Amino acid sequence: MPPFGLVRRVLRINVATFSSGIERARPGRSSDRSGRRALLAAERRRRLEALLVEQPDATLAELGARLDRPFGASTVDLWLRRLGWKYKKNSGRRRTEPARRRRKKKALA
Repeated sequence: MPPFGLVRRVLRINVATFSSGIERARPGRSSDRSGRRALLAAERRRRLEALLVEQPDATLAELGARLDRPFGASTVDLWLRRLGWKYKKNSGRRRTEPARRRRKKKALA
């Protein structure tokens, strides 16, 4: 096995990066130490699905506010898309508004 200094120079990586990689590769060490925990954990996913069943016409903002901690509409949108839920954007004012009708053309002369 070539010396560590030579390997590090050939790969062109930082000493600290190389050392931490060697440390994680040792037997008995967990290599799954990096990264963030997922925000959509199993319990939060179950709660979101329960809210959707309870109130299917809730807005993204309402769903985000009713979880264990507040989440933005864009985060809830991302989660719903990942879970396979589809929705139609529709503001409250437009639901009750009648459909537009064309005006009848006036006769000429």
